[in-house]
Amino acid sequence: MIVIIGVLIGLITFFLCSRLYVHCNFVCTLDAQVLTVHVYFIRVPIYKKVITVNDKQPRQQKKNMSGQYAFKLLHRKSKRIFQRLTQMKNSAVDLLQNIEVHELKWHTNIGTGDASSTGQIAGSLWGIKNMMLRAIVKKRNTIEQSIIYVFPNYTHVIFQTMFNSIVSINAGKAIAVLYRIIKNKKNHKRM
Repeated sequence: MIVIIGVLIGLITFFLCSRLYVHCNFVCTLDAQVLTVHVYFIRVPIYKKVITVNDKQPRQQKKNMSGQYAFKLLHRKSKRIFQRLTQMKNSAVDLLQNIEVHELKWHTNIGTGDASSTGQIAGSLWGIKNMMLRAIVKKRNTIEQSIIYVFPNYTHVIFQTMFNSIVSINAGKAIAVLYRIIKNKKNHKRM
């Protein structure tokens, strides 16, 4: 009986001290957004989720869109993303303090068809990406590998961003962070 309890305690300790690896891949274009998440435990895939969101606007209408309309569309989408990020701020800070970032790749191709507005947007994106990278480094001290670029296209209306990251977290800490996120979400709904 004591041996069984000892083995169970050993297995639980092994599980809580092991690392979970999360591989996220996000691709966003004017047509659709696709998020793919893979979770690995001891190099064994335990979870895979693909979330696809298609835009309801007809493709022909997108081809005829002006640079000004593309800029407004991009502004609306980025505003919505920013609102969601501010809602998740406490959870994200709690999570960032407990993860290790092994790889971060973020490539963006952008163009409005007008050189001046494309340049302004590309410069703004560089600033936003640098701020986000600095926030991650500030909370975690290191990122093993990061590749970030913005490629402006001055002649065509285009928006495509690809975000790819590999992070790991201790399984015990992941459970604790998940519990706090769920608890905060329930408290937020009551208010």
